[in-house]
Amino acid sequence: MVFIPAERRTVVGSFWQNSLQRIEPGFEAEVILDAVPGHVFGGRVKQLLPAMREGEAQSGGTLISARMLAQFGRAAAVI
Repeated sequence: MVFIPAERRTVVGSFWQNSLQRIEPGFEAEVILDAVPGHVFGGRVKQLLPAMREGEAQSGGTLISARMLAQFGRAAAVI
């Protein structure tokens, strides 16, 4: 038996901070996944998460485990 959730999916992309100058909420987005080769998923940018400069705050934990989000100089966008 297959269960298909009714709610929409949310994807968080990791981008270099200087790329955020060209990304705004409402812009069209395309997402490709290694797990689904040859398929391009469409969406729209919902929100840009606030970013801070490197060294502006010290990290106190390791809650974020995705390697892309842990790199310095990157910010996230919700698609």
